[in-house]
Amino acid sequence: MYSSKIDVDIWDYGIEDGDIITILQNDKPVLENFKVTRKKKRITLVLNEKENAFKIITVNSGKLETNTTKLKLYDFRREYEVVANLEEGKAAVINIVKLKVKTNSVKK
Repeated sequence: MYSSKIDVDIWDYGIEDGDIITILQNDKPVLENFKVTRKKKRITLVLNEKENAFKIITVNSGKLETNTTKLKLYDFRREYEVVANLEEGKAAVINIVKLKVKTNSVKK
């Protein structure tokens, strides 16, 4: 990714059944015990490090026993969708590497 910040939409793409997640960025909580619903929640994450690990943890998988959370990440002009079909207590990790934009220097 080229941006220093990314927006993330989070919602339940399956049947809304009480899924609860926690999201960690480099092992620090950015969203804790969030009840996922069909209504999208947008959070903005700052990419402080060159490499950023985002861990999505299923705190409660709801009545259907599988977490059906979808995340959409927005970086400049690109979008990335991630689906977390996880059982309770399980986690998935998204690794994001912040890239530097090369600029052409003109010598005078």
